[in-house]
Amino acid sequence: MSGESDNTKTPSEELTDKIVKALGKEGLLKEDDLQGMAPTIASGKVKAEDWRVMVEKAIDRGKGGE
Repeated sequence: MSGESDNTKTPSEELTDKIVKALGKEGLLKEDDLQGMAPTIASGKVKAEDWRVMVEKAIDRGKGGE
């Protein structure tokens, strides 16, 4: 996903980029965590457990963790 021009991205990759940016901007999830999972998000293979781990990490960081 990184380093690709917008002309070579699939619609799923473009949507994933927007989701990652929006969730990161709102502070709901950490953008760096989302970026690492971007290919999996774009492919539709992210499981509920994956989202839960990202949310828990973001909550822990907000409480002074990591």
